[in-house]
Amino acid sequence: MTTLRSFALALPALVLGLAACGSDTDSGPSTTGIVPEQLEAIEVGLASSENEVVFSGVLAITGAERDFNVEVLQIEGGTFSSTVHSPGMSDLSQLEGLSATLTLTSSGLHGERSVVVTDAEGPLYVADVGHGVDADSLFGAGFVSYGETIGTATDESYDWEYTPVVFQSDEGPVSVEPGKTASITVLGASYRVAVIAAYKVTAHPDAALPCGGISDLLSYEVLRVASAAPAVEIVRPSDKQLAHLGCMAD
Repeated sequence: MTTLRSFALALPALVLGLAACGSDTDSGPSTTGIVPEQLEAIEVGLASSENEVVFSGVLAITGAERDFNVEVLQIEGGTFSSTVHSPGMSDLSQLEGLSATLTLTSSGLHGERSVVVTDAEGPLYVADVGHGVDADSLFGAGFVSYGETIGTATDESYDWEYTPVVFQSDEGPVSVEPGKTASITVLGASYRVAVIAAYKVTAHPDAALPCGGISDLLSYEVLRVASAAPAVEIVRPSDKQLAHLGCMAD
């Protein structure tokens, strides 16, 4: 059974995780304001090609909670299959049996890919790993952006700036912190949004960063739903690093 805990319980684990981003230190990172829970990265099980892949057909979904297998029964025959790890716990079983197009974007330097599933009515599921998704084309201009800074942290490698993510809905902007979900309506369709990570980083001039270090990240999931889903808070598993683009020190 999935455990959803309050932010108050999640914050100590996050602070410890941030300490691991730099060198060992007794005091750990200093923080101000609110440091939201940052979830782990979206993961796609596809190693055969670094290029974008697109398949259309009927979807067959197995799995639950964070981990799913997505098959596309192609119109011209044959089956494409890939695993998808959903940090935001998007219930992909709701896509079972739908005729759709699955796009896995081109691979980043470390194998990360975004996922876009669409049908004749528009987006069904979008998992934005931090690159490769044209959200403006899918949902409208300015659909997703950083919000105002709500917290900061400093460790021996980076200064961190934390924000919510702002989604533009039919009712206006909706602000959602990382580790949380919300229901929004876009172009008349209901969606469940889950924010994975939203932060900006500035490396210290003297920091020892593996292979160039990490970069700013805005990562989220959007799932079309039949009706508004209750908002929940999600905690990153203790064995998972926070979502990032680039190389992070252990």
